[in-house]
Amino acid sequence: MTPAMGPGPIATGRPPGPVLVVGIDGADWDLLEPWLREGDLPAIAALRERGTRGRSVSTDPPATFPAWTSFATASEPVDHGIFDFTLRRGYSIRFVSARDRGRTSIWSRAAAAGRRVAVYNLPASYPPEELRDGIFVSGFDTPVATAIDPSFVHPRGLHAELTRRHGPLVISDLNEVRIGERWHEEALETLLRDVARRGEIALDLLRRGRWDLFFVLFGESDTAGHHFWWLHDPRSPRHRPGALADGLRQVYRAIDRAISRLLDAAPRDARVLLLSDHGMGGAGTRCIAPNRFLAGRGWLRFAPGGAVDPALGALRGLALRAIPARLQGRLARGPGAGIATRLEARSRFAGIDWRSTRAFSEELNYAPGVSLNVVGREPLGTVAPEEVEATARALVADLLDWRDPETGAPIVARARARREVHGDGPFLERAPDVVVDLALEDGYSTTVRRSGGTPGPSTWRIGVSEHAGSKAAGMNGTHRSHGLYCWASPDAAVGDGPDRRLADLGALVLRELGVESATSDDARRPTGEGPEYDERESEVLERRLRALGYLE
Repeated sequence: MTPAMGPGPIATGRPPGPVLVVGIDGADWDLLEPWLREGDLPAIAALRERGTRGRSVSTDPPATFPAWTSFATASEPVDHGIFDFTLRRGYSIRFVSARDRGRTSIWSRAAAAGRRVAVYNLPASYPPEELRDGIFVSGFDTPVATAIDPSFVHPRGLHAELTRRHGPLVISDLNEVRIGERWHEEALETLLRDVARRGEIALDLLRRGRWDLFFVLFGESDTAGHHFWWLHDPRSPRHRPGALADGLRQVYRAIDRAISRLLDAAPRDARVLLLSDHGMGGAGTRCIAPNRFLAGRGWLRFAPGGAVDPALGALRGLALRAIPARLQGRLARGPGAGIATRLEARSRFAGIDWRSTRAFSEELNYAPGVSLNVVGREPLGTVAPEEVEATARALVADLLDWRDPETGAPIVARARARREVHGDGPFLERAPDVVVDLALEDGYSTTVRRSGGTPGPSTWRIGVSEHAGSKAAGMNGTHRSHGLYCWASPDAAVGDGPDRRLADLGALVLRELGVESATSDDARRPTGEGPEYDERESEVLERRLRALGYLE
């Protein structure tokens, strides 16, 4: 366990100054350090020079939804319940929403204590929280297609006002299905435009009075890291030199300019927390298909003729483009309800003979965990509940024995039972039974690809034509477990600080506001029942997550 911020004293009374929190999704000091030395990021450099800086420790897996939810609730996934973009029940899935979160947020606790709070662009927060005397604008996971509608904003009347001032509140949909010769040039233009617009809207919101807590997230850095790493990093085995070598740097420069304007507009007594939810690194050329490995070791069996039909996804996309939007809602609530999530589940679990399977993976590129097929929990379970612990230990041993046939190097760095990773908590059952950390190869990630319901090699290399990354080949930039934080306040120690878990950084914000941390049962909140999204909303959310590389 990495060092964590201790509980510390609980402040009382009105805090002496407001707190400004700026998130830079996917940032870490290793990436930024050369640019800081060269003077490219003056606002971030100034913050770092006057505060405590260190590494933020992400969740396991280091994915956007659980990570930002851990900060936003000052708690770990086992307590708040968000481990992924989806929830699995048996062999089906559904996309999560804020109503699946089982912990109250730091925003709601601060607002309930009389603090004025504004939150802009927080992932995993739809529908938005109705903060008393506050503002809330949800993040990129809105199920609204490309333009934010009033359901995305609290108070709802603010939507019309922001639209009048800034135009449609657009969420970018960078389509990654086919990356052609001009794709990166166009994507960079889009990202830079979006950073500028996000900065303008954040500045507008910040100037609407004195806030005790103001939060804004720049997510464009994460998108750029996924798509531009191979161009940025000359050591990458996927590297292609060219004119866009500084594309990633350009996005960070734009974010730094936006931060500078926010700092200038913030009250002089504001304390500032700069943080990221995880870091970023490159992907190599090694690919794996976990379910094929499991099949080779006798844990899983593919059913004859059960392979994924690629025409299914194409047919769904064609139907959704052809059917008028006004009719899609009716169909979504009729016989066609659940198509998007059913097709995604079929892609994950295609061709598995459940009656002959003891363990399976959802084969997610960012979270290749393995679940057991447990009697009474899964519809066609084969592992008795009393055998779960022993079965998990045997599975761990097999996973650690997985080797790259080309190099002999281990594929899996660590495999652990979920309780060993997450501890005990009310939502432990939402985590996979075995948490898998893949080994890096010369510092670069292994890409997880889906087996598609067919036997075949469990390990192989991608070709040059796939180096850019696509929904079929995986992103060329991938998440890392350590991000960054910088805490600048009058009483902050200047210099390097210890690693801080995201939950601890959320608790720090509450303490600075004079609000007790959410550590007791009164921080629990009831979770929603059933899917929050209808079919059209699920399809839009799926498309956005797929375009950003979170779904394969």
